Amino acid sequence: MRRKALFVLLALTIAIVSSASAQTAKPIPVKIRAALFDRDLNIKPVPRLQITIRSLDTPSEPTVELRTSLEGTAEANLAPGKYQLTTTSNAELFGKSYTWDFPVTVSKADQLIELSNDNAKAIDSSSRTAHVDELIEQFRRVRAAAVLVATERATHDGILIDETGLVLTAHIPADQQQWIAVFFDDKRSLTGRVIAEDEKNDASIVRINMENVKDVTIPLISFDPGALVEGERVFSLDNNLQKGKSIRTGVISKADDKGIIGDVQFTDIGSPLFNSSGTLVGISLYHDRAYTVVPLSDLKELIRTAREKATNAATLPPARMLPVSPGKFPSDALIARHDPRYEKEIYDFKVGEFNVYMGTPVSAYQWNKMRYEETVRARQKRAVKGSQPEQVKEPAYDFPSIIIVEVTPEYKLPFWSNMGRLPQQTVVVHPKTSFHHMRLLCGDREVEPIRPMRFPIRAEANAGYRFDKDSMQGEYYYTPDSLPPSCGTVKLEIYAADEPTKPVVKQIEKPLRDRLWEDFEPFRRLQARTGVAPQQGEVK
Repeated sequence: MRRKALFVLLALTIAIVSSASAQTAKPIPVKIRAALFDRDLNIKPVPRLQITIRSLDTPSEPTVELRTSLEGTAEANLAPGKYQLTTTSNAELFGKSYTWDFPVTVSKADQLIELSNDNAKAIDSSSRTAHVDELIEQFRRVRAAAVLVATERATHDGILIDETGLVLTAHIPADQQQWIAVFFDDKRSLTGRVIAEDEKNDASIVRINMENVKDVTIPLISFDPGALVEGERVFSLDNNLQKGKSIRTGVISKADDKGIIGDVQFTDIGSPLFNSSGTLVGISLYHDRAYTVVPLSDLKELIRTAREKATNAATLPPARMLPVSPGKFPSDALIARHDPRYEKEIYDFKVGEFNVYMGTPVSAYQWNKMRYEETVRARQKRAVKGSQPEQVKEPAYDFPSIIIVEVTPEYKLPFWSNMGRLPQQTVVVHPKTSFHHMRLLCGDREVEPIRPMRFPIRAEANAGYRFDKDSMQGEYYYTPDSLPPSCGTVKLEIYAADEPTKPVVKQIEKPLRDRLWEDFEPFRRLQARTGVAPQQGEVK
C-alpha cells in the first residue's frame, strides 16, 4: 500500500513539474495567414483582420492581440501549449461575412496557423435578397471572352469571336504588328498575329492559338441589324487586368442598317457591344472625340476573310503562354526597410548614345519618396511666415513586381534652325539617335519580356519644346526572377533605328546586378508564405 502511495505521489510530482515546465517554456515564433478562396480557387488575402489569442492552459495569462498585414499575415511568439484563437473583426468577401473561433495547439517553431473558408464561420453579409436580371447573367456568361490586345505602342479591348482563335479588336497599324499579346486575365497571355484588317472601320482580327484557352465561352455574333431593337437594354465591359472585368449597361435609341446609337459608356476602342441576349452586335470606335459603334454588319467581310485565312495553318501562332507580371510588391516591405534616397549611381547608366534606367519596385519607391519630400520642403519654404504650407498627398507605393528597363536617346538642339524661330514658336529637339529594340541576355540566352514597348518621346505640356517625330524610346518589363545568380553574365543589347542589326552592348556588373535580384527578396518571401511560386522569366 505504501509503494502504491509513493507511486501516485511520484506521478503527481512529474505532472506538476511538466505543467510548470510547459508554462515557463521559451516562446517560439508562430505564423498566421488569413486568406479566402472563391469558387474558382482564386486566393484573396484578408488584411487588417483583428485576432485575439487566449491561453487555455493558463487562463490568467494576458491575451495576445494581433492584426494581419496587407498580405493577410501576422506573427506572434507563443509558449508551447493550447490556445483559443478568435477574430474580433469580420472579413467581408464574396458576399459573405467570415469569422474565426477555434482551438489551436502550438508545438513547434515557425508553426503556420491558417485561417480560411474551411475553418471559418460564414453568414450572408447582406440583409436583403439581391435581384439579378438577365443582362447580368449574360455578362457573366460571355465576359471570359473579353480580352486586352497589347502591342509595342498601345493596349485596346478585344473579343474572342471564333473557335479558331479569332479576336476582333481595334485596328493595329502595320508598324505595331511585330509584337502582339492577347491577355485573357492577369495570369494568361498569348502571342497574337494580325490576319485581317479594316482600316476604314478601325478594326483588325488577331489570331491566337486556343490550345491553352479551352474554358472560355465564345459568344454568338450577329450581322443582322434586326439583332437590336430600339429601347433594348445592352451592355459592354470595362476590362482591367488589376480590377477585373465590370459591366457597362445602356439603352439603344436607334438601330438600323445605317448604324447603332445608344448611351453605353465605353471605356476604350475595340470594346464589344452585346444585345440583351448576350449576342455580339458591334465594337466601339472613337471618332470626333466621342465613342460610336461599328455594327458587325459593317465588319462582315473582314470576319469572312479572317475565317478563310484561319484554314491556313501558317496563320496559327505558337501555343505557349507568355510571361506575365506575378503580382504586386509588398508595400510594407518598401516603407519599413528601404532608404528613401534614390540611388541614381546604381540604377542609371549610359550605353552609347542612350540613357538607361534599369529599376525595380525598390528604386521606384525611392524615386517617388524623394520627389514627395522635395515637394514638401519646397512648399514649406514658399509658405508665408506663420501660415501652414499647402498639404502634399503622399504617393501610393503600389508597384508591380517587375524589372523595368527604360532606354531614352540623348538629344541635341539644332542651333541654326532654332536661331531663326520666333519667340512664340516651339523649339524642336532632335535625338542623336533613336531607339529600335533591345535584348536582355542571361548568359547566352535572351530573356523574354512581359512586354516590350517602343513609343515616341513626349515633352511635358507647356514645356516650350517638342521632340521630332522620329524620337523613339523603349520601355521593357521583365519578371522578378529573370536574372538569377545562375545567369553567369548579364548583358543588355540596344539597337538604334539607324543600325537595327548592330547593337551597343553593356555588361551588367555589381552592384546593379545584385540589386536586380536582392530587391525582390521580400516578394519571394511573400510568395513562399502564400504557397504561390514566383513566375520565372521565359527565355528563347
